[in-house]
Amino acid sequence: MKNYRIVVEPPKKGVLLLEDEVPSFDSNEVLIQTIYTGICGTDEEIISGLYGEVPSGKKYLTLGHETIGRVVGVGKEVRDFKEGDLVVPMVRRSCDNCKYCLEDKSDMCYTGNYFERGIKGLNGFMTNYFVESERYLIKVPENLKDLGVLLEPLSIGEKAIKQFFALREGFGLCNDKINALVEGSGPIGLLTSFILRSYNIETHTFDRRSENTLKPEILRNIGAHHINIRDKPIGELVKEDYKFDLIIEATGNSSLTFESLDCLGIDGVFVMTGLPCSNGIYNLNLDKLMKNMVLNNQTLIGIVNSNLSHFKTALSDLQMFNSVFTNDINRVITKVVDLSNYKEAFKERDSDKEIKTVIRFGD
Repeated sequence: MKNYRIVVEPPKKGVLLLEDEVPSFDSNEVLIQTIYTGICGTDEEIISGLYGEVPSGKKYLTLGHETIGRVVGVGKEVRDFKEGDLVVPMVRRSCDNCKYCLEDKSDMCYTGNYFERGIKGLNGFMTNYFVESERYLIKVPENLKDLGVLLEPLSIGEKAIKQFFALREGFGLCNDKINALVEGSGPIGLLTSFILRSYNIETHTFDRRSENTLKPEILRNIGAHHINIRDKPIGELVKEDYKFDLIIEATGNSSLTFESLDCLGIDGVFVMTGLPCSNGIYNLNLDKLMKNMVLNNQTLIGIVNSNLSHFKTALSDLQMFNSVFTNDINRVITKVVDLSNYKEAFKERDSDKEIKTVIRFGD
């Protein structure tokens, strides 16, 4: 069996294809043959040399943290998986020291000594075969083979919304007639809009796409409102007194983020998920920002990564989307590139026509 992997050599830019041996696995591990691996903004930033940490003592980092594969080898101590199972792995690996990591909540690790597949200190999933511990795997039904690669970005939206409801419950607030704004219609923003609509939450999603393009069409089909901020800038939304109980940022654009705080309503929660890569300096009226947040009981939080509970909720929701929003959830993956043509997958996308690109490693 041949095993190829797509790698980077940080901080150098670009990707390479290397041939390697099929990895061996321990008694508590499984060997997985990759089917699809997704490409996201994090991968593109690593390829651009902005960050990415190779495994200790190694020269290269294998890319990829969104994947789905099939179990082809099982260690003798593994109890919950067998050969032939379809699986999705989580991204972050426990520091095995802090309280939250020991409770399978490594997304809340407070030592900072965690690892992340394809990002920080551990090789990722852009390879024909990889080994994983069963504690980090989610079993996926066969009917989601072509969609399961979306579980990781979907889990980020699940975490954002779970945090929102937890805060409202803690504040003793009711959940009637909630309205939400999602900033950005990339994979995370779009999938978050799917989740919100499944709760029957009035959802507005903004981007810079014309109404006759793919993303606005999907948003309309699932019952969300699309806002093109080229035509209706955030300043106009503020003037028209748009107010939201929940705003979820999924752009990594700090200027848009803080400008849109004026659209956050009383008792509102603003969740940031993106990482800005520039060093932009902006003029902000900090007195106004602080005054509004205090007088309106507003909460501003940031989230990173997700844990097993979020992946499990994402799996349940993805099944539901595949039944309720069948046509539209199956339009989120817009480009499938075979490994033999892998460089094509990393070319600049047409954001009017493309949402999620995946690389096909097997069947």
